[in-house]
Amino acid sequence: SRISKNPNQDQGIAADVIAPGMDNALQYFDNFSGTEPEGWLALDGVTTPANVGMIIRSATALGMGVILPLKGSSKINPLVVKASAGVVFKSRLLKCETLSQALKAAKNKGFSVYGLAGEEGKDIYKQSFKKHSIFVMGNETEGVGENHRSVIDGWLTIPMAFEVESLNVACAATVVASEWMRRSLV
Repeated sequence: SRISKNPNQDQGIAADVIAPGMDNALQYFDNFSGTEPEGWLALDGVTTPANVGMIIRSATALGMGVILPLKGSSKINPLVVKASAGVVFKSRLLKCETLSQALKAAKNKGFSVYGLAGEEGKDIYKQSFKKHSIFVMGNETEGVGENHRSVIDGWLTIPMAFEVESLNVACAATVVASEWMRRSLV
């Protein structure tokens, strides 16, 4: 418990593990020269570890990576690992100090950046995506932060039935990743 700092979760075992698929976002995008379609989910203010873990699991299963800023998002901790069902160790993850830095570096390499929004966005099922795309997922209360709006190329929304106003961010990320995968296979 002294090592893990979480006696309710550690079950008496602690390990310092490095996720092999985690890279520095700025270095990754500076060196990027990919020709195959590539999609990323970028987390902006998603602080609930369970949501981060579920997003990592869905993104990985559906062929995407996840960009995790050190400021404003949950760290990869035992709760994230548990919610990801261990998939975090198979995932493509990019860390960055701030999300704005990573998004700007990606745009310099030709990535398009889409923000998920409420009613103001275009229907995700009708909007075309660029070959290299990043989808910014904001937190459930405030959405995508104002400080990232200047780098957003387009706003997307997930249409909903029965007057449902929103989805949990992990559910919305799964919808986005699923749509990305469906289009990438075409």
